[in-house]
Order: sequence, then structure tokens, then C-alpha cells
Amino acid sequence: MAQPKTNLETIPILLSSVPSNLPESDKPADHAPISRLPLPDWAACDPNILRQWSPRLPTINALYNHWKTHRVLHMVSPNSSGKSTLCTLLAAYLRHIYPNDKIIMTSSLAYSSLRGIARLQDVLKREGVEEDPLKAGHVWLVVDDSQETYADKELWSWIKNVLPMAGEEGLRVLMVCEYGALGDGIKGEDIPVLRNEMCRIGMRATETVPIGVALSREEMEDMVVRYGQHPMGPKQQGFRFSEELVQWIWEWSGGHAGVVEALCKGLCEGLPEKDGGMIGKEDIHTAFPGGVGRCIVERKYHCLRGIPRDWHVYDNEEGMAVIEMCESYNLVVRNVSEMDAKEDEGLLKCWRRGCFEATVEGEEVRFRFVTKVHRMCAEYLLRWYAGDFARDGAVMYLTKEECLGLLKKPVGDDGDIELQAGRYVRARRRTSPGKTAESEEVQVAEGES
Repeated sequence: MAQPKTNLETIPILLSSVPSNLPESDKPADHAPISRLPLPDWAACDPNILRQWSPRLPTINALYNHWKTHRVLHMVSPNSSGKSTLCTLLAAYLRHIYPNDKIIMTSSLAYSSLRGIARLQDVLKREGVEEDPLKAGHVWLVVDDSQETYADKELWSWIKNVLPMAGEEGLRVLMVCEYGALGDGIKGEDIPVLRNEMCRIGMRATETVPIGVALSREEMEDMVVRYGQHPMGPKQQGFRFSEELVQWIWEWSGGHAGVVEALCKGLCEGLPEKDGGMIGKEDIHTAFPGGVGRCIVERKYHCLRGIPRDWHVYDNEEGMAVIEMCESYNLVVRNVSEMDAKEDEGLLKCWRRGCFEATVEGEEVRFRFVTKVHRMCAEYLLRWYAGDFARDGAVMYLTKEECLGLLKKPVGDDGDIELQAGRYVRARRRTSPGKTAESEEVQVAEGES
């Protein structure tokens, strides 16, 4: 491997404040937008890195050193939590300090039709790497969407058992996944993950591995500052957040990059009359009328596409019990393979979409909402489907007699209900906020009330 061409002391870093060495003409006024914020040279030269991203140098440096030591890493973090952004920064950093090495960031491995080591070799050849992976010590490979490869046990067996034995001569691989780090040997969830805890990078730092995908408090503040000052950000430019509001964003986001972006975007879009100036905690209710959960769901912020939309399987009482259990890791599943009830399938899908974190204690898997914002969105969707918004589109569990009675009534604004092959189908005017008429099948046993 080539030696680094520079050391950390020569790489500038921007934290949460404006650099003190700027000329007076470049320093911002109290409420003026900052048109340019400097990025470190290793980040500024990469067109894939947007100026509103925090450079995250402490995290990048820690991840680089950890990868250099362990060769094979398995990064698992929820949807939209900043995995791809972090890996893009890492790739730019590596290209800067190892200009003669091959730095590859790809998702093609995840969607290859080949299996095992042939899958890996095919991707490397398309990137111009011809040698044996066990002797490609100058190659750093970042594989995004790696959860799509979980069924390829031959590939994972080679990655976790053979590649680490190659020493300095071997390829370095970082497998980036949205889910799957529940651990080995969990009944019903046969996912081949790395056994070495030191090789796992999660959303948050742990005592074993002090690196996490989530933003640190300083990195989050830097992102907040940059988001409001970049031309590609919201229409309102030059706004500033009060310290109290920044603390609120931190508590609600937990460093989840997608949530931070959604809250910043929501605050700006919800205050159109406030072009610049200070935004305080008192503006939250104005920016998010009806609550944060409602606005995040109805505005369809893409960065939170992992928000659960399966809460219609619950009534209000059951759903709130699930939400409360998920608040503190008290939702326990003892056998994932038996999660065949509609409710449990919904929970598993929500976990795979990044709404929940999961921890393993023996054969038990405990789920918890990733952030407070995810919990508020779930609560809003529950109310939409099963509670306060029942007239507009809640799933209705009806007895046979109730269905037959409704069939005799003319079709009105509430939609049409039919009886087909033992199933009650209600064509609802709205199945979720912002959607038009669709039909949804709801199975109800005869005589069930």
C-alpha cells in the first residue's frame, strides 16, 4: 500500500463556527447569508460532495484507521441516516491521501446476478482491477446496498473467513447495509453477518467500536449552519437557529442525518415570511402546524422514506401500546420466523425500512424507534388509519352483518364495501395522507366484531 501523502495536521476542518481567519469582507453580518463556506481540500475537489455537507473529519479519520486495521467492515445503519454520504466523504479522503490506490464505491455488487467470489471478481474487473482480490492490497472497495447480498452465503463466507487472512496483500471491503446486524444464530433470521464485533459499524458509537454513522453534536451543528447558507438549500437564505432550537433538533434527531435535514427543511418551508433572521424554538408550532409527525408525513420528505406506513393493522389501543413499547426497547420478538401475523409482518418491514433499531439479548430481539421523529410519524399514521381520521380513511374491521348492511346502502363519500370470496374489500377514498382512491383488502373472520 502506498504511504499517505499528507498527515491529519495539514488538513483543515470546519466545525460549527465561521473560521476566524476570514478577511473582514468575507465575514457575515448578523443576518446575512454566507455564500461560501470552505470545505477541506480533500472534499472540495470531489464534485459529488455538496457544500452543505459537514466534512466530518474526526469521524472520517476514525473510520479510516479502523478500516485500515480490520480490512473488512460491516456498516449497518437505518435508512437515510447518512451512510452513503459518510462513505462518499471517506472515499474522497482516501483518494486524497492515497492518490495511487484504487478507491471504488459501488452498489453494482448488490445487484449482480453472479454468486460468491465470482460476483466480487466481476465487479472488480469492471472497475479495472484484474488481480486476485487476495493480492489487491491497493484497492479499497465500498459496497452500498449490501443488504441485497445477504442471501449469497458463499460471498459472505469468503468475505468474513478468507479475506481477513490475506494480511496486507488483500483487498479492503466495507459492506454498507440498511439492516441485518441483529447478530448470528437468531432463529428465523438467518443473516450471514460478521462475527467479529470489532468489524461492525452501527448507527451510534459503542464501547467496542467508538465510531457511528450518526452525526456528532458538532457535526450536526455544522450541517444546520451549512444547510441554511447554501444556494441549493431552502428558498430562505441566511437564517440562523437559536441555541435552544439547535438543542431541540439534536434531541429529536439523535444525529440521524435524514431527520436533521427534514427538520431544517420543515422549519424553513413552514416560515415563508421569515426570510433570514433568527429562528427560535417558539417558531416550531408555526413551522409544523398539526405537529411534526403530520408535517413530515404529508410533505413526503424523501429523506425519511423509512417512516412506517403499516400502522393500519392496529386499532388505536393496540397501536399506541406498540408505539409505547417501541419507545424504550420493550417491544420483544422471540422468534422472527413466526412473525406471520399482519401486525408482526408490518413491524419487520418497518425495521427493514429503517424505522426501528434492534438489539439482541440471547434469542430475543428488541425494537426501538430510531428517533423521536420516527415515533411521532408512526403516531400520526396510527391516528390517521385507526383513530381521529377514521371518517377519512381508517381500515374498518366489520362483522358479516355490518358489511351486508352497508352493501344495501348507496355508495357515498365513504366508499364502497363489497363481499368477495369471504373477504371484505373496502375501496377507500384515501388510503394514506395525500393519496387518492385505492382499494385495500381487510380479512375479517365471520362473526368477529
